[in-house]
Amino acid sequence: MKKIIALFLFAFLAISALPAGAAPLQAVCSLFPVYELARQVGGDLAHVRLLLPPGAEAHSFEPRPQDVRLMNDAALFVFTGKEMEPWALRIAQSLDGPVIVDASEGIPLLSNEDDPSREEEHEHKHGHHHALDPHVWLDLSLAQKMADNIAAGFCTADPENADSYRRNAAAYKMQLAELDSEIRSIVERSKQRTLVFGGRFACRYFLRHYGLNWVTAYDGENEPGMRRVAEVVRYMREHGIRYLFHDEFAEPRIARSIAEQTGAKLLLFHTAHNLTREELEKNITFLDIMKANRNALTLALAP
Repeated sequence: MKKIIALFLFAFLAISALPAGAAPLQAVCSLFPVYELARQVGGDLAHVRLLLPPGAEAHSFEPRPQDVRLMNDAALFVFTGKEMEPWALRIAQSLDGPVIVDASEGIPLLSNEDDPSREEEHEHKHGHHHALDPHVWLDLSLAQKMADNIAAGFCTADPENADSYRRNAAAYKMQLAELDSEIRSIVERSKQRTLVFGGRFACRYFLRHYGLNWVTAYDGENEPGMRRVAEVVRYMREHGIRYLFHDEFAEPRIARSIAEQTGAKLLLFHTAHNLTREELEKNITFLDIMKANRNALTLALAP
């Protein structure tokens, strides 16, 4: 019994002896991409929490009062950008506790209205091409810029450990750059330059970064009509396209219909804006997702 008491006393004294700044910095992130970047930059010095629940839609998410309290009590709040999470910017402007980081700061957003890489013969002519695409993290060079923005936020919130945050960011950027180079090599070795998408389309940054063209059944968020689906089917048959991409959350009803009509195989392109509960429990990382996208791309671009 005395030994147990002595052990508890030793543990208490050890905790009491920790310096005041030893507690991990508390950071809250809106979406999975910035959560993952913040975890890598913060390392052992930070405790990073993800605000968006598993499987939730980022654009329409409305934080609960306890979420807002969590954000306000944190030392750092990171969001992707006002186009991706308008709610995050609105709430961030009312917070008086944390350092606020817009991870997409300094990154120009692409507009749907000017897509030189989109196949001209399949351009949908019914308008609605003026929305900005906020999925900037799918361009791995821009993901590195986001890591720098997040590192700057950590340095502001915790200047004593600034060198550690910068080192962590540099190490993770090297991993992103390595994968970026690998994907570019896959594209450069292939004569195929067009991918076809039968699910909701959010891959513009990825495709433009690697100089790829695309055909998509979807016009923004609008459900494609029969005529549009028929155009995609005809294009795939004419060009011998054997693989069709879909996104991660929505039931790929349209993609499955196109695949049945063309004999194509379905491939997942994961946009990484959020994970399922199962993926979170498996500790799936952003690099894991982008490597899976790399593998799918390798199949689609094979001769």
